[in-house]
Amino acid sequence: MLDLFVRIKALTIPQITGELQKRFSISYHSVASMVGIIASRLGILHVKRNADGTHTIYELKEQYVDVVVKMLGTS
Repeated sequence: MLDLFVRIKALTIPQITGELQKRFSISYHSVASMVGIIASRLGILHVKRNADGTHTIYELKEQYVDVVVKMLGTS
């Protein structure tokens, strides 16, 4: 999942779910739970809520991009 944030930058839960379902059998609620844990416990995601509250946008915080890239072994 973290590679999606490195490649695509800003994502919503439906977008993440769609990408992950191409490779894994995973539910929307599982993805939402994982993103919530990453955002709240690890604190590496920036959460943007839009005005009407329909879709929350998640972005990898700039200060963690290099760390995540090194961890994933991507360039």
